[in-house]
Amino acid sequence: MVDISRHRDVVNPNNFNEQIHIIGVGATGSWVATILAKMGFSHLNLYDFDTVEEHNLSNQAYDKGDIGKFKVEALKKHLTNINEDAIINISNEEVDENNRFSGIVFLLTDTMASRKNIYESCIKNKINVKLLIETRMSKDQGIIYTVNPTSMIQTKYYDNTLFYTDDQAESSLCGTSITVLPTALSIASNAIWQLINYINGDDYQSEISVNYKTSQIFTQNFKKYI
Repeated sequence: MVDISRHRDVVNPNNFNEQIHIIGVGATGSWVATILAKMGFSHLNLYDFDTVEEHNLSNQAYDKGDIGKFKVEALKKHLTNINEDAIINISNEEVDENNRFSGIVFLLTDTMASRKNIYESCIKNKINVKLLIETRMSKDQGIIYTVNPTSMIQTKYYDNTLFYTDDQAESSLCGTSITVLPTALSIASNAIWQLINYINGDDYQSEISVNYKTSQIFTQNFKKYI
């Protein structure tokens, strides 16, 4: 069991009973899962059909012994080493309209097409999904979206961010072939802080946009709209 004494006054995972789903466990998702496990969140659901490749080792939470394994299988082993009491459910199949989610969904796949398809078929207007957290990344910039998927105003705002294609990925902060570890770690941490704020009943930001090169931060907050 993870000792949570250092952060229990900030967030106590033992008092949180919602399911947590992490769709995509690559550069951002593998660190989101690792941080959550280290914080004592002990019931995680991981989804990814990719295998670990050598180039993943420099920016994802895998090591040399994981090469060739399904990412979800390798990550489950790492997470249970962190917290042996953790319940880690995994799926190495592509998420589609047949998947059912509840609670918190981190949508962290590496293409805009997959994000849009999963959001529209499995998340938007689904009353069992309490919160969607989605991130996008380029080499030195990141965006974190946090959405109540049953709020008409919040979903309308988020829908307007899904217009571009994977051909525009690098300029649009998604699916870039260049991934810098500090950027991935920072985005993962910002995403988890959104979850912490939600758990504590504090305001979360509908959008956080960060330029790490210039240290500029832009935020939008629509939490007040149901």
